[in-house]
Amino acid sequence: MKIHILLALLYTLSTASEGLINISEHVKSLLPSVVKIKVQKNESNGDETELTATDSGGSGFVINNQSYIITNTHVINNAKKISIIDYHNNEYSAVLVGKDDKSDIAVLQSTNFHTDAILETTYSVSVGEGIFAIGSPFSLGH
Repeated sequence: MKIHILLALLYTLSTASEGLINISEHVKSLLPSVVKIKVQKNESNGDETELTATDSGGSGFVINNQSYIITNTHVINNAKKISIIDYHNNEYSAVLVGKDDKSDIAVLQSTNFHTDAILETTYSVSVGEGIFAIGSPFSLGH
């Protein structure tokens, strides 16, 4: 059975020393690093000689300041064209840098898109802490 990893930015809602925090302020700070992934594919419409372009997508997030973006492999599989759409609805072309089908992880890069990556590499979440996730499943929006 293949397990798909939902990519999202996770952030704790509280810590023992801080108490409850204002989620809206954290969402504002994290949203610029979350992107929609737009993929154009050629899929057969039943007649193998005729192909039609279809759009699909998902979400991803910026992992460093060189505009590398993590998404799921199943989002970009068989892509003929990949674009990312930022929080302000600006669209940028992207290329596939690498992917791992087994873990369902893909890395994209968009050389024209620049934003600061917001990752907490040393922050840990404890069992029972509240979290929130930001993403764009099915390209529905931020």
